[in-house]
Amino acid sequence: MVLIQDILTDVKVQTPSYEMEKEYIDFTPNNQCLEKMYRRLELEKNISGLGLSLVVPLSHLDSEGLYYNEDKQKNKNTKKDLVGGKEKEWYEPFQDQFYTFAASSPITTIHVATGTTIYLLKTFGVIDCDKLLYHSSKTFFPRFQLHRAVTNNFVLGQTLYEVGRRIYNLVTYGGKLEKYINGKGDTIRNKKVYIQGVQRLKEDGTVKSNSEWLLTDNKYLRMNAQMVGLIIASDYITSGLGIFTRKSKPYSILGSLEVALTFMYTLIEDESNSQFMGMFTVPPFFMPIFVGFTSGSSVYTILKGLIVGGIMASYMDIRRSDGEKVTQYLSRTSSDFWELRHLLIKTMKKIPALNVVITEIENTLARYNIYIEEVKRVVMKEPGEILNLAENIKERLIKLQNETNPGLAASSSTMNNDVIKTEISTSDDDKKKN
Repeated sequence: MVLIQDILTDVKVQTPSYEMEKEYIDFTPNNQCLEKMYRRLELEKNISGLGLSLVVPLSHLDSEGLYYNEDKQKNKNTKKDLVGGKEKEWYEPFQDQFYTFAASSPITTIHVATGTTIYLLKTFGVIDCDKLLYHSSKTFFPRFQLHRAVTNNFVLGQTLYEVGRRIYNLVTYGGKLEKYINGKGDTIRNKKVYIQGVQRLKEDGTVKSNSEWLLTDNKYLRMNAQMVGLIIASDYITSGLGIFTRKSKPYSILGSLEVALTFMYTLIEDESNSQFMGMFTVPPFFMPIFVGFTSGSSVYTILKGLIVGGIMASYMDIRRSDGEKVTQYLSRTSSDFWELRHLLIKTMKKIPALNVVITEIENTLARYNIYIEEVKRVVMKEPGEILNLAENIKERLIKLQNETNPGLAASSSTMNNDVIKTEISTSDDDKKKN
């Protein structure tokens, strides 16, 4: 290494020119060499124009092997990526992401792949999905087609939109929940394990077999089986053990299951807001409701999924990242939501038109509450008051009306007093005449 300013008088620096670059036109520069070549040209230009004092290794300036590669085939094979392997094809990053997702969420991957296959077979008329869907009287007594309890979960929908929505929900929420329940899986690069995860490791550090990883020692699979059992049991009981639904159409319980999975995911979500379909920002607490309605599920199906998801989260003692139990988080969030509801109603009442509507709704609910409370009191506590039930309800309704409309009650009282006074004065006049 020497000072360039000390040898400027002895070294003739050539100004960068087209001829200088053209003499290497038959060579194939790679990205690294091309960058170094431009740096050399810029350095020589600065030296000739400004006479900069720089310490530069002359061997680096004169070594053309750093800038050019005459062997085209060698240059093609020596292109590197960030991890030191060969340059990836356009599809390989997506392939690595798929393999990594499958390693962390194998049950979700199998679920989506099987459901997509069933939809394609149904589209081409190979299978009849009605024979796979759940039906109380067909799954159990009297036909005992028990396979329906399992296969109905793989029927993602009847239309392409339904199938697409179900796949999105399962991958987005079910896949993340599976990764949380079972632990992070392996990171795959070039079809090889790049970073080993903890999902396939036992507590003693040994590696699980494929059957243990996917079946016998898979917490997420066991959790899904338990939730499916709860949903089917509730449907079977509410259908009168299949008696009331003999003529109904078979259906899939996946609507309630995806709501339950989404609800459990929102309980462990740390973000204050979540992206719904990548377009809308909503609080995580409302995510399962949006998922249910956009998938075409009924209110009963959504409520069933929320209840089952809450029961399973409590049973598995799932905790958030800060160690708080999800049941405590749910209680705290529910109380905050209830306070927010009162604040919202109070604000809406300031608008005259909405005030009338909200007040009427509240009065209607209060009246229905009176009926329910009186009937419950008579049935469970004081059966002897059944003869006075109508009178008690009437008295409470009048009292409620007086509380909600004190002005109307005062005017009614004044009118009654005027009528009484008029009757008294009329009777006094009749007495005087007589």
